Amino acid sequence: MKKKKKISDWQIALVHWLLAGIFAPFLFSAIFGQIVKGIANNFGVIVWLAILGEAVKFFLVWTSIIYSAKFINKTFVIKNNINIVRISTIYLCVFLVVFRILFFDGSSVMNYIFSSMHLVSLLVVIPFFYFFSKNQIGNIEKPIKKEV
Repeated sequence: MKKKKKISDWQIALVHWLLAGIFAPFLFSAIFGQIVKGIANNFGVIVWLAILGEAVKFFLVWTSIIYSAKFINKTFVIKNNINIVRISTIYLCVFLVVFRILFFDGSSVMNYIFSSMHLVSLLVVIPFFYFFSKNQIGNIEKPIKKEV
């Protein structure tokens, strides 16, 4: 059996943030955004595809949290899982708010609507990330003992 590494909480939080909060959702957003941009001409279709994209992104965040938690639980010694979750949520919050403000596009009505929709989705993504991470990190499923 592999020996677990002892590192500080902020480093574990950084790993969790990168795996669960950045990698899958942003990779999906980049690919999906290019597809939508290339195929949609109608504003209504674009809005529905954007809403679908946000729903899929939530699913990806959820599955990424599960993967990240399993990786962290298997690889690192967890001293304080709540501290790890809080720090990784702060990383996510700061990164997303700064990213969305820097790339806020108000050049046209449609871009303004999408940029606003992304800012509003932060109000859902951040608590979603926090609560699902809190339930996953440090909670290793123990096998059920069979009665003799």
